[in-house]
Parts: sequence; C-alpha cells; structure tokens
Amino acid sequence: EEYNRFLDTLGINVSEFFRDADVFESFRKDVLLEIIEKKKASNQKIIRIWSAGCASGEEAYSLAILLKETLGDEIKNFMLRIWGTDIDRESLNNTQVAEYPKASLKEMDPKLIEKYFKPLPGEMFKLSDEIRNMAKFSPHNLVNEPILMLCSKGSSTSMQTASASVSEWTSRVIRPEASGPLSPQPTRWQGVGRLPLTRACPGTGQASRRSSSTESM
Repeated sequence: EEYNRFLDTLGINVSEFFRDADVFESFRKDVLLEIIEKKKASNQKIIRIWSAGCASGEEAYSLAILLKETLGDEIKNFMLRIWGTDIDRESLNNTQVAEYPKASLKEMDPKLIEKYFKPLPGEMFKLSDEIRNMAKFSPHNLVNEPILMLCSKGSSTSMQTASASVSEWTSRVIRPEASGPLSPQPTRWQGVGRLPLTRACPGTGQASRRSSSTESM
C-alpha cells in the first residue's frame, strides 16, 4: 500500500481526451495516414499502438477514436491493437468503467462527444462500448520492461536515470519504421525527447532518430 501511494505521488495522473490536440492532429496527418496507406499497399492491415503511461485510459481511447474517425467504414478491414499501460493499477481500474468527468473532454469536438459518449448524472460521461473494446490495458513498468510507441505522459514524469534506460531499450524493440510523437510538455531535466523514433510530429519541439531495431512492434 505504501509503495502504491509512492507511485501515485510520483506520477502526475492528469490526463484528458485529445490532450494537446495539435499533437494528435499532426500524428494523424503526418504519421497515421501514411501508415494506413502503407498497410493497404502491403495488404498487411494490422496497426499496433502502445500508449505508455496511459493513466485512466484517456490517451489510449483518444487513439481509438482517432483511428475510428480516420478509417471510417474501412475500419472493418483492419486489425487494430491498442495497448494502454501504466504503473498505477488504481488508474487502470478506471479504464474498465470508462466513465469520465466533463473536464476530461474539454479538448474534444462536441460532435465526437455526442457520437462516442453517453451523458450521466453529475456531469460524467460514459464511453461507448464500441471504442472501449478497441483498447486493452495492463500494468507495466517502463523502467523494468520499457517499450514505447506513444508516451506523452511517461516521458515527462520519469526520473533521469530511468529515462536513459527507457531510451536505450526502446531502440532495441521498436521496428525501424515505427513512429510516434514525443511529449510537448516541459520535462524535469535536460535532454529528454530524443527517444529513438523514426520521426516526431511537427510542432512538438522534439528531436528524433531512426531506431536500429528490426523486431516487430
């Protein structure tokens, strides 16, 4: 119990749907659309996304909505795997309920809220089963078993030595063509943001480099 309280204190545990909306839009235009076209051309229509440090699931579910909106009717032709992980088990428990306060939806287009959420008493909103079933969640420690795809929170809340380990291991497990945005949020030390991704989305202010890994993600 004491250890869990420590983890809760260490993490910021603040998240919203489509937090940093410009990052999501850049990710859609500059990365996701290209991935979709390549998957179509190769007839390997599997898209995997890992939301590391996902808190209560807002980021992972935002990605699910983004995929649904981007693919449209073509979504039935793809196998989508969205995995959300966090070290905080209590936060992960909330992903199964998938009920969120109005404040968590403040960055969302009202039309998307109406489409994918059901209003509840007390200014709460319940996510549709269609989107909830697109993502899976499990506990995960980035330092002990680090793999990154989208990590807008994890990179800003880890310790410096942990970040170095995460960056090193990430370069070994992500495919060379893997992509994703880095956090636009200010970090607690210098040098964060050079994770081994193929490219970062414009506007994030983060650098990137190609991974040397050949393993599948």
